[in-house]
Formats: sequence, structure tokens, C-alpha cells
Amino acid sequence: MKTHVIIAAKNEQRHVGTTLASLPGDAMPIVVTNGSSDRTAEISESFGAKVVVLEEPSKVAAIQEGVRLIGKSATEGFVILDADTRPLFPRGWISSYQEVFEGDHSVTCGPLFFGADRGRIISFMRSARSYARDLRNFRTRGGEHVYGANMGIKTNDGVIQEILGLPNIWPCEDMALRDLVVQGGGTFSMSRKPQLAVVSSARA
Repeated sequence: MKTHVIIAAKNEQRHVGTTLASLPGDAMPIVVTNGSSDRTAEISESFGAKVVVLEEPSKVAAIQEGVRLIGKSATEGFVILDADTRPLFPRGWISSYQEVFEGDHSVTCGPLFFGADRGRIISFMRSARSYARDLRNFRTRGGEHVYGANMGIKTNDGVIQEILGLPNIWPCEDMALRDLVVQGGGTFSMSRKPQLAVVSSARA
């Protein structure tokens, strides 16, 4: 079983190849080059990704194009991943999201770390502590942190149509997506499962 991964990639030629190379075989990447003027589309195609060239620079529009391309199977669950972000443990990343998708409709954010590449261990450890703090806040006080760089969504067709109707929102498009699913009767969770963790580039 494979799962679609939507990647909004505006001028990400520096990172998108590394991201696509890191994805496991059960991921079906869709790269939407929203407003790109570099070689993001060409590089993505060379890694076998489905590529949508979108003139509009909006990240929301890029996600919407990815959802449209998925079609009816979007209700089975899909993942949103940033173009400069890769699974920490690729082999179990998609299968772990698939386990989440076996439940009721939901939004799930996996752990997000920064700076593990280029030996920036201090940045990585700081982000690990930050995620642990955000997770505690979420569980004890209903914190507002949403990690849209690593987000799995499974919802019904009604909510999918609402996602397709979202206006351009930046920043906090991830919160808007979460709110639509929750308002539609779904749940939101921040996972501490290592298999869902991703590492973002050190530029963050």
C-alpha cells in the first residue's frame, strides 16, 4: 500500500532532491512548484515525482493542487511534507502514518527537528527540547503548535471540499487545515512516535 505525499516547493532546487531521495518506496510524492523560477520541477521529475507547475506562489494553492491530483483517494489519507524536510527513519515513516490513517479522520503531526545535517547537533538538540515542550503544552493545556512541515491528514469528502475552498492563508495555513478537520468531527494530535519524525534543513 502506498500513500501520497504532497510537497509544496517554491524555488527548492537546493533541497528537493535530498528530500525525494529520502522517501521510502511506499511514498508517492507530488511536488507542486508554486511560483518557482529555478530547476525545482526538473529535479523533482528526475526523482520520479509527479510534478505540478503552478504559477501562484501560495502554499495553500499548492496543497490544494496536490489534493486535486490525488482525487477521490484523498479520503484514505495523505501527508504534507516541506520540500527541505526528510524522514528521520525513512523505512517506517509512511507505514506509521498508514497506521494512523486506519483510525477515524484526523490530523496528526509527527516530531520535527532542525539542523541534524551538516553536523549542527546543537540545533538538533534544541529543536528536540522545543518539540518536547510543545508536546507537553499540547497535552496539558491544549497548545496551539501545529507542525505543517510533517502533517498527516485523513478526513471525509466534505472536509476535503472545504480544504479545496480555502483562501490563501500565510502563515498558519497548517492551523487552518487542522481546524477544518476538527470542525468536521476529526481529532488533532501531536505524536511522539520516532518513526514519524522528520529533520528539516539547518536554514530554519
